[in-house]
Amino acid sequence: MLQKLRDKTTGWLAGIIVGILIIPFAFFGINDYFSARTEVWVGKVGEREISQQAFRERVEQERAAQRRQQGDSFDSRQFENALVKRQILDRMIDEELLLAAAERDGIVAADALVRREITRIPAFQVDGTFDPDQYRLALSMQGLSAPGFDALVRRDLAVGAVPQQIASTALVSAKEVESLLQLGNQTRDLKLLDVLPPADDSAPSEDELLAWYEVNKSAFMTDEKVSFEYVELRGSDLEVDSVIDDASLHARYEEQQARFVEPEERLVSHILIAVANDADPAAVADASARADALALKARAEGVDFAALASESSDDIGSKSAGGDLGWMQKGGAFPAFDEALFALAAGEVSAPVRGDDGFHIITVREIKAGSEKPFAEVRDELLVEARQTERERRFSEASGRLMDSVIRDPNSLSAAAAELGLTVSRAGPMTRAGGEGLAGNPAIIRAAFSPDLVAGAASDPIELGAEHIAVIRVTEHIAAEPRPFVDVRADADGAVRLQRAQEAGEAKAAALLERARKGETFEQLASDAGGNVSTAEKVSRNAGSPAPSIVAQAFTLPHPAEDAPSLGMAELGGGRFALVQVLAVTDGAVADLPQAQLDMLRQQIASARGEVETRAFISALRKQFPVQVAEDRM
Repeated sequence: MLQKLRDKTTGWLAGIIVGILIIPFAFFGINDYFSARTEVWVGKVGEREISQQAFRERVEQERAAQRRQQGDSFDSRQFENALVKRQILDRMIDEELLLAAAERDGIVAADALVRREITRIPAFQVDGTFDPDQYRLALSMQGLSAPGFDALVRRDLAVGAVPQQIASTALVSAKEVESLLQLGNQTRDLKLLDVLPPADDSAPSEDELLAWYEVNKSAFMTDEKVSFEYVELRGSDLEVDSVIDDASLHARYEEQQARFVEPEERLVSHILIAVANDADPAAVADASARADALALKARAEGVDFAALASESSDDIGSKSAGGDLGWMQKGGAFPAFDEALFALAAGEVSAPVRGDDGFHIITVREIKAGSEKPFAEVRDELLVEARQTERERRFSEASGRLMDSVIRDPNSLSAAAAELGLTVSRAGPMTRAGGEGLAGNPAIIRAAFSPDLVAGAASDPIELGAEHIAVIRVTEHIAAEPRPFVDVRADADGAVRLQRAQEAGEAKAAALLERARKGETFEQLASDAGGNVSTAEKVSRNAGSPAPSIVAQAFTLPHPAEDAPSLGMAELGGGRFALVQVLAVTDGAVADLPQAQLDMLRQQIASARGEVETRAFISALRKQFPVQVAEDRM
């Protein structure tokens, strides 16, 4: 056997094959044939990637926001919809496009602007004033650091920079406002002819009813039903040792000591001499000289730094407060600023420090020394956390064992339940409306009716809450099917009669409309074909009477002319129609409106126009930067 293999891999043919194989190995390396790069992005703008993790985090953020807004009426299933996911991804792509454009055009958010935006956030304020303690507390509750949050704010400012400029330049003339008001508040005088469908008392034939049933039987389906078995795992049911030795707690204290340290803080003021990062050397030299002179002046005995900042600083956000930047910790500003700040003693003034937005002259008004909480003070807190950590560890371990067991025997949950000492429960049959208890949970319902589970597979762990999961397996599936004809015969009879009336009524109304266009009046038509003639004066676009379909039709018709009456037809339902004639059109009055209302309307129109122009700008960016979407990874 080996000799035959050797014989067939020698000679001129084998040499050609080996030569062909050498070429890709030479270019790409043998490693590329044995290792594949796993792509994890769901969207790309040029080389900027939107990772699956970032996308999932945004989906969860929007889900949480909707849950807070809608309360008990919130339905999380909407976020499983592919269209909703794509809308969220498109918004993220728009942000990346704006960031790419800002980077290309050299648009950056200056440190002073970032600081000003942070101090304006209500969550960081106490009694309307920025409070450093509240700032740190709010960030810690969200698991964020000051530098990390600064980066987020800087990014948001860069994303919004161009749209804000576009919005601010959207102009609306007084003539446009006037035209809009004239159209929006326009009223119309109407004449109407109510057209009743021809009388038809004949019963539909059995063939007609059966034909209608065959076309529409998908609207008369029985409810799809499933029955399922399930196993629940709760962290609160897991036993955790009540006694945890002090050695373990001490180790935990040492590992997390940074949590129990209050960092040193400094009450800071500054003076900014602004100069762009890419300014020419002459401008930089001039700004540097001004900064040196101010620093020298600030160090002079008896000089009021706050007054000097109010007079000379270019930082709009802080100059009115005497250059006050509030309490700052290490890492609260760019590195050079930090280094200079924490080298100062209280009352000292720094030499000018160069930043992206110019030169900063810094002074420390007060120093608050850091402190450390001793082990004894936080022991109880550490004990609670240690027990919770152990519970989470055991829950994670039990979850893994549960899924391993389900994978080994996917045809039943009994073995998995027995291995962990859990109980197999059963629910159903139930429809997509759900049932009692666990069967009413939206996540359980979605899983139970998913194609994979209906086919017999066991589910992945379904999260029902903190440290609370369930695994389910469908044991019976009753597919939806058309209800028999005998059950829907009465519905078919009513529908066929209504369809007849609709078709006959529309044909009658269309014939009468044609006669009206040839010159017959509504009164002549009513005398001949029946129906009531009525008028409606000063009908507005949002009028509740006459019927909405009549109002909608009336405002699509042209202005009446002597040689061309303005005529149309509106459906009223049940086979009834109405002929519509516009007798007169009155534009909305503008002169009677107060100037404040006109100004507000102009601002609203400008805002809407700004949004349209921003969308056009982003659409143009999509042509400038290549955009890719991996919908299969969403």
